[in-house]
Amino acid sequence: MQATTRTTLEQMLTHYDHILSKREGGPTDLELLNARFRDLSMNVVEPLMQSFAEVLQAHGHEVKVFGRQMSVSPGGFAQNAETVMEVRPRQLGDNAPEGFRIAFQLHTDCRKVLAQVTDYDSEHTHYVRPHDIHPLDGVTPELVEAELLEMVAYVFGKIDPKVSITIPA
Repeated sequence: MQATTRTTLEQMLTHYDHILSKREGGPTDLELLNARFRDLSMNVVEPLMQSFAEVLQAHGHEVKVFGRQMSVSPGGFAQNAETVMEVRPRQLGDNAPEGFRIAFQLHTDCRKVLAQVTDYDSEHTHYVRPHDIHPLDGVTPELVEAELLEMVAYVFGKIDPKVSITIPA
């Protein structure tokens, strides 16, 4: 089955399950939204990040891919569900951060997925690229792949700004 077909089928069934749950007193909208994002992460985002990680690791860069479920701390702080690829490039320049965090994060309030890059060092985290936000239903394997390629190009252009990294059309 093609990935796009699987994604479409999963979306249809999730919508159907949502309709049934309303009749049966099943999961809440938030639980269903998180389940849809979890399916998207496990079936699309994480496998694509792993593919990118293999190529980056083959070129000597440290990469870690992981996911986080939505959680709420006892103090009421909510951590949105996300899938993350941390990249620690080899041979950074003197003023470069220790690494970069490429993430797809679910924002439950607007029912959208945020694609963002942050850099981090021992003391600070900074957004280093304007984020892109997509409706959850519009996140396809092709979109995720294009976002990842753009974000990785941004990361490596940020390390050495003299290098012009262009993405082929």
